[in-house]
Amino acid sequence: MSRVLIEVDLMKAVADQDFILDGDIDAVDGLKYDFTLGTKMLFGHRNPMDVSELPELERTQLEVKPGELVYVMSQERLNLPGDIKAELSPKRTISHLGIMVLGGFCVDPGYKGRLVFALYNLATIPFPLEVGRKLIAAQFYRLDPEEVPAPTKSKPITAFPEDLVQLMRAYEPATLVGIRQSIVELGASVAELRHQLDDREDWVKRFQDFLDKLGVRVEQVNESVRTLKLELEKEGEARQTTDEKVSQLRIATAVGSARFNLGLGIAAAILVALILLVLHA
Repeated sequence: MSRVLIEVDLMKAVADQDFILDGDIDAVDGLKYDFTLGTKMLFGHRNPMDVSELPELERTQLEVKPGELVYVMSQERLNLPGDIKAELSPKRTISHLGIMVLGGFCVDPGYKGRLVFALYNLATIPFPLEVGRKLIAAQFYRLDPEEVPAPTKSKPITAFPEDLVQLMRAYEPATLVGIRQSIVELGASVAELRHQLDDREDWVKRFQDFLDKLGVRVEQVNESVRTLKLELEKEGEARQTTDEKVSQLRIATAVGSARFNLGLGIAAAILVALILLVLHA
């Protein structure tokens, strides 16, 4: 059965630079060792940095904004033998400040290098990143021989993994400012959509009015066509009556002319006859 390493064991490990390297005796707290914030940090859209290389003013301005995620490394390094494991638990003081510590909470035997954590700010105020601040507590266990796993080959963790660096280059923090901006942009989009809908409703109304007016106009045209048709029919009837009268007049005129010509011929014949009688008398 595994055995918990007690305070004396942890203090000796720190003093002898055994499996806790770059540690501090004051970080030993009973059965736990408190790992602290180191100088290596990884922010979104930025390359990994060692804040010890920054001017003091810039170091004091480093923080995790509300809704932001930042990766950090521990100041201490581990050099666990094959029969020692560590179990991690966030510090209560950090949790009370609204900081969630993300990462693996069991360190396997044989692990070498710094611990990598993600700090996510759930609070509404920034969290200052102070080098040396206690972040997470570790409790160490020495395993019985039958519990010791088979050794594995792994490189010491001294820098942020490349896949994590690539991920953070595309990372967009969900800060309160960003959320407010998104809400403002969403409100503007809704207002524009409402304006477009209002314009569309106005257009539909105007188009409907146009159709109504067009319908009235079409009905007026239809009425005019019906009236014109009636007038044409009356005109046709009138023309037919007129044509009949003209035809009768032409016949009467022809008959009268014939009668006149006949009378004129008879008169001429009588006149000729009278002249002949006078000449032969």
